[in-house]
Amino acid sequence: MPQPHHRALLVQARNETPLLRHLVLEAPLAARAGHRLPGQFVEVAVRPDGPGAYFALANPPGAHHFELLVKQGEGVAAQLASLGAGRSVWISTPMGPGFPIDAARGKDVLLFATGSGFAPIRALLFALLERRDDYGDIHLFFGVRREEDFPFREELERLPARGVHTHLTVSRRPAALPDEEGAGRNGHARYVQERFREVLPPVENAVAFLCGIEGMVHGVREALAEAGMEPADIHVNL
Repeated sequence: MPQPHHRALLVQARNETPLLRHLVLEAPLAARAGHRLPGQFVEVAVRPDGPGAYFALANPPGAHHFELLVKQGEGVAAQLASLGAGRSVWISTPMGPGFPIDAARGKDVLLFATGSGFAPIRALLFALLERRDDYGDIHLFFGVRREEDFPFREELERLPARGVHTHLTVSRRPAALPDEEGAGRNGHARYVQERFREVLPPVENAVAFLCGIEGMVHGVREALAEAGMEPADIHVNL
């Protein structure tokens, strides 16, 4: 696999949530040339001779930068999360098959994500919006544990105006808050598969793209199968 030997400049770093940090890297042409499809990932190291970790790219191909959504934790992730703009990191050429976006052309698109799994789904969503007329209805089902765990809040709020049906869910909503209060802005209670069953968009001419925790993927697969979607039309990025 490609090693993180391309030097990249960290040009922007900000906290999106208490646990997620958004990093924007100025990527050299040699690295960008390998970014072909949304859903690919890169290996990132803080030092040229240090250990690396894998992160999905949160932006579609074609940009002069790479965007990462880093979950603060231990090891390389913690090191990256502590860096500010102006620091250099080392990245690999993008890897992985990515999402088969051509499979969505002329069809409705169902996007499912939880937590930091939103990064590759965001890349795919932006790629779809670049050629919006090539696709039918787009539904985004995005779930987090708490209200404050939604990254890119302003982007999410603008999506309906760009033709994206946006369904936000919160699995640990405080019991004192009614399930539907503020649902259009702050998310419905529980899980994305439950929200899908409530909305139940047509699946006859649709494809689905998923990224998130195993439980969500399993639950969404079941819900899609119940709705009549064929397994070949369900694409998972882990």
